[in-house]
Amino acid sequence: IKEFKKNSDIVNDIIKNFDLPVIIKMNKGSQGHNVFHCKNRREIKEAIKLIYDGKQYRDYLAIAQECIDIESEYRVIIYKGKVLLIYLKDISDAYFEGNLSPLHWRNAKSVIIKDQNLIEKVEKMWKRTESVLPAKFISLDLAIDKDGKMWIIEINNSPGLAIFNESNGIEPLVDMLEYILKDLHDEK
Repeated sequence: IKEFKKNSDIVNDIIKNFDLPVIIKMNKGSQGHNVFHCKNRREIKEAIKLIYDGKQYRDYLAIAQECIDIESEYRVIIYKGKVLLIYLKDISDAYFEGNLSPLHWRNAKSVIIKDQNLIEKVEKMWKRTESVLPAKFISLDLAIDKDGKMWIIEINNSPGLAIFNESNGIEPLVDMLEYILKDLHDEK
């Protein structure tokens, strides 16, 4: 984490350390809100201004991240290192309306993934991450780029599951919660 006195210093640091385009987002953003895909200095400057000085948005922390050429994006729910739920953020029949988060495109849906190979890869990747971020329950936004490389886009402690529920019903969520509660009970 770096501290800056002026917005222009933040913009200069981003330009110096990232290739364009770059993703700029608020720390407090959620569900794809307050995430900016910036292609040039002017757009970075505007995003930073909105985050720190704006009336619509205001945060104490901005995040800059590399722009990834995403092939597919997933939400993953992990409990004690085990993937309990993974679903594709399916935009095959959707269209973009200004929110970069795939599930917030019009007609987007979530599709439960049962591919054991992918689940095992995610669990293996999480085991490496868990050593620096130990957590019993975590939600990841995970992307696979056009070259097949896996990226953790975001780690959430409170996954939004409303759109999942709309696409899949509540039963998979109830099953997941029952699993966690039973494990917590048996842990005593």
